[in-house]
Amino acid sequence: MDESARLEIAWASKTAPRGFESHPLRLKGWQLIACQPLFFIPLILLACSPPGPWKPVHHGLKPQVFVLSVAENSSGLWAAVYSDPGLYFSPDGGQSWQPVKEGIPPGPTFSLKPDPSNPKAIYVGTSEGVVRCEASPPSCRQVGVGLPIARIYALAFSSDGTLYASPDEAPIHRLRGEQWEPLSPLKATALTLLPHPSHPFTLLAGTAGQGIWKTEDGGLSWHNVSGKSGARHVYALAANPSKPYEIFAGAKEGLFLSKDGGETWEKLPSPFSVPTALLFSSDGSLYAGEQEANPALGRFGVYRSQDGGNSWEKLEGFPPTASIFTLAEGPSGLYAGGIQGLFKVSGKTATWEEVKSGPGGPLILGIALSPQGNALYAMTGKGLYVSSDEGENWTPLLEGWGVQSIAFHPHDPETFYIGVIGHGVWMGGKWEPISPSLAGLSIPFLLIDPYNPDYFYARISYDRLYRSSDGGRTFKSIWEGMKLSDEVLCLAYDYNNPGTLLAGATENLYITRNRGDSWEIMPGPFQGQSILTVAFHPTKAGQIYVGATRGLYISHDYGLTWQTAGFQDVTVSAIAFDPRNPDVIYIGTRYSGLFRSRDGGNTWEFIADGLPLEVRQVLISPRGTIFVRTPDGIYRSAQR
Repeated sequence: MDESARLEIAWASKTAPRGFESHPLRLKGWQLIACQPLFFIPLILLACSPPGPWKPVHHGLKPQVFVLSVAENSSGLWAAVYSDPGLYFSPDGGQSWQPVKEGIPPGPTFSLKPDPSNPKAIYVGTSEGVVRCEASPPSCRQVGVGLPIARIYALAFSSDGTLYASPDEAPIHRLRGEQWEPLSPLKATALTLLPHPSHPFTLLAGTAGQGIWKTEDGGLSWHNVSGKSGARHVYALAANPSKPYEIFAGAKEGLFLSKDGGETWEKLPSPFSVPTALLFSSDGSLYAGEQEANPALGRFGVYRSQDGGNSWEKLEGFPPTASIFTLAEGPSGLYAGGIQGLFKVSGKTATWEEVKSGPGGPLILGIALSPQGNALYAMTGKGLYVSSDEGENWTPLLEGWGVQSIAFHPHDPETFYIGVIGHGVWMGGKWEPISPSLAGLSIPFLLIDPYNPDYFYARISYDRLYRSSDGGRTFKSIWEGMKLSDEVLCLAYDYNNPGTLLAGATENLYITRNRGDSWEIMPGPFQGQSILTVAFHPTKAGQIYVGATRGLYISHDYGLTWQTAGFQDVTVSAIAFDPRNPDVIYIGTRYSGLFRSRDGGNTWEFIADGLPLEVRQVLISPRGTIFVRTPDGIYRSAQR
């Protein structure tokens, strides 16, 4: 899995990982003309003989999108999602979806609140403010002026109809006419708001890191009411409709209860770890959504209490790793949304079902070819899938678990291992962890030493490298010689020199000649850039290709000297060699498309016509079929 596809489950985070700047291809004033050479710095673009047209081959994979908020009104069902577009509408209870683009800023949306005065309208917290949307046809318009251009994490209506909004890193605002007015600032961003059901000037705010705050004068002043309860990072607040002074809070630190309208709090025992969503349904039941679902630890997606939080029951129908961000009730039933998509239950049954036609497309975290090249694997946020007909049809091998990486045993191609998001390394077929030392971790890259298959190399998300010398049963860190500030982003094995590997990091390129016992920096013109992809030439010993945030670099002498291979100020994110002729090389870029060289990297031709311009991975099968992974899905070349 490349870092641009990292699961963004911490939806309140604001910044990308350090070092991940990307640069669009700077061809201002130029255009690609078929069969006419175009000179750009040292890069020569020969736009001839493309392998297209390109065919999408991901339609058999389950769609997935991170649902951050869901709401239903008389018009239909609305879903705020972490994607672009960030708002979807369904007029038929989730059977079909359409993106809402008119009048809404690009990027994800974070919060939804039905309009209490118009059952067909809804307010939406976007990446740049608040909009009001209607469904016939789906369109939106900006609400008010004076609100900061920021993510809106929470929306709420007071009992007198006043709308409150919580912008990121800014005071809570309220809408007066067409003007947004800032309230007295808190010490942290508010992630959730709870107005009093009958007192219009009383409001509770759960914040990111500073606990729970209360105002009784409409926000002119606030006081912290968390006390010594331990509630600090508060995601959800819910009041008991039959006892309005009884309020529950879901926080990173657990479940909390106030019996005096939010003035004092106590922590409650519960079967879950991080309740990020709370809901009192119309029948008085209390529902809680778990962010850190982990069956091995006895934590699951959604729980229900019918006795005011004294006891809880696990609800069926959710994937084992369903992390829930939102719970809502509408005319058609109850809804739960999170990392694994959108789920619904109606009637009195406690069994939930996935909304099969959920918004968005599949979240594809990686692709791989089998050692024989006759099977294509797709690692997705929904599971592991395989295709024996180049993506025309897909068969699920493992569902309900996010899979990031796969590695095949070099002497037994039927044996393989996978990196499961948040659950370490598993053995294929048995579908169970093989190493307790990596339990709870995500493995975006996994490699088995081709000369000694007892050695496993695992790259840990937001970390460096770990190695096993006993077939994956135990792992230890191997980063001696690496800077503490460097995060490893990619890894390559030199098949011409056993035990030699390259590791690309956020600021340096490293080499080891002793299977990772020690590393040293390999200097080059790419130092200070993020190394997103690195590769050894399959047949020419000592020839190295490095893709970085500002270009492509080639060495013919094991890194003693380097030459720039074009793509100035272009982020190179993927490198692949044609197995029939390794001097035919494919380069994938961020926002500039796919390129091919027929002469080892001296000249390049643009072949991405019809492809999305952000290329995350390229594979070439033994018969010459090209597979390209993009944020939009998997594409296959028509010509070979």
